[in-house]
Amino acid sequence: MNVEEPQKPRRRVKVKKGGHGGHHGGAWKVAYADFVTAMMALFLVLWLVSQGDQKLKEQIANYFRSPGVFTTVQGGILGGAQKPNKNVNSKNTKGDPDSLQTAAAQLKEKFSKLSEFTPYNDQVHVEMTEEGLLIQIIDKAEAVSFESGSSVLTPSAKEILKEIAKTICQLPNPIRIGGHTDAYPFSSSQRTNWELSADRANSARRELEADCVDGKRIKEIIGYADTKPLVASDPYDPTNRRISIVVFWENTPRKGFFSSSSHSSSK
Repeated sequence: MNVEEPQKPRRRVKVKKGGHGGHHGGAWKVAYADFVTAMMALFLVLWLVSQGDQKLKEQIANYFRSPGVFTTVQGGILGGAQKPNKNVNSKNTKGDPDSLQTAAAQLKEKFSKLSEFTPYNDQVHVEMTEEGLLIQIIDKAEAVSFESGSSVLTPSAKEILKEIAKTICQLPNPIRIGGHTDAYPFSSSQRTNWELSADRANSARRELEADCVDGKRIKEIIGYADTKPLVASDPYDPTNRRISIVVFWENTPRKGFFSSSSHSSSK
């Protein structure tokens, strides 16, 4: 009589699937995405460089060496790796109309580029007048040259004056600097807009001279107060607050061209 032996239970064998997915997970996808992004940025930079002229390439290179919109010693989109020489011999530079027109064109181009990178769009106005080259730094709601009631230049106003100085410092033409305020009066009678506007014009003079402009060229510092508003219909408009710089046509002023008695600064 045959006795059936009891069957042994079968063992389940677990088979591990090959491949690297379980070990690395999705990390390779992140690395690949970073690689593609870097390649896109590289091709974009190469394309931009191929489209620009040599001057633009130098400006871009200077910017990445020392990032900044304005340029002092090096870096900056507005170009120039060197600070202007303060000891410029103005006798070697002709004070002719063409030089003044060229300076006006350079300033317009410089600040039109600047407006693309900063909120100070249309803050600097440049035009040719009967007197010569007129440059005005006009206050806006988001960009002011001085704090309310103060004659201390803001950092942005200093940088703007530095850029202006770079363009006009080698011209021999005489210069007049004026300060303008709005019609809001001071609460104290000991100080008025006459003193404030004259002090602001003097602050602009000091900044220009500190950069590269020869102080002997500055013939007048005038405080206009609120007597020459840009917006005559609203004397309280903030755009009436401004600094005006006139670079005159003549290299040597005519007799009586400047009137120290009628335009002297009030103190």
